Amino acid sequence: MISAKEIKDISDIIDLLRPIEASTKELFGQKYITSSMVIPMIYMMVKNISQFKPTQELGIQFKKEILFHCEKRFGSVESVALLSIATVLDPQHDEAKPFNLWQEHESMVQKSTRRRRQLQSDDIGFPNELNLYLKSSVARLSDNPLHLWKDMKSVYPILSNIAIKYLSIVATSVPSERLFSKAGLTLSNQRNRLTPKHLNKLLFLQSLDDTLWSL
Repeated sequence: MISAKEIKDISDIIDLLRPIEASTKELFGQKYITSSMVIPMIYMMVKNISQFKPTQELGIQFKKEILFHCEKRFGSVESVALLSIATVLDPQHDEAKPFNLWQEHESMVQKSTRRRRQLQSDDIGFPNELNLYLKSSVARLSDNPLHLWKDMKSVYPILSNIAIKYLSIVATSVPSERLFSKAGLTLSNQRNRLTPKHLNKLLFLQSLDDTLWSL
């Protein structure tokens, strides 16, 4: 029989793990841009964990351990050039969802937008394209960053090429691992005569969205 104290311990642990679960699900995606999410997701994850106040001793110790390992693994993530460039060049910002690490980030975006408007008449010391881009308004969540940069190529010819290069990178190895798993399931003992060419076509067809099959 679970005691009342154990229930409180479990409740603290679940609340501490919830930001980690949310960030993991976001970064493991393969049908949207993820490289630009790493820095803001880690920042919001650590901030949410830091602000949570456990009621039990086990929860307090667990929180310290999580924050220690977050600092150890992700303390210098903002110094990673690839991730920093991808974050800056992603014009979209997530909208608030039911328990989502972006809820507070949305208010930060609004504050940043107000600061950008104040800088409209000032030169902030960057090259012309970057200066103009940093002063522009943020995009909606429903907008695809790659499509946006394709449309903005005439305005930002240099930045658009850089953005497409960095935003195309996936944040984790999960998508490739999923592909290998699908390949292993497709190329079974009963289908061992499949050629690499046909296997490639089958994997491509499996990757298509259901909406595309109705076209």
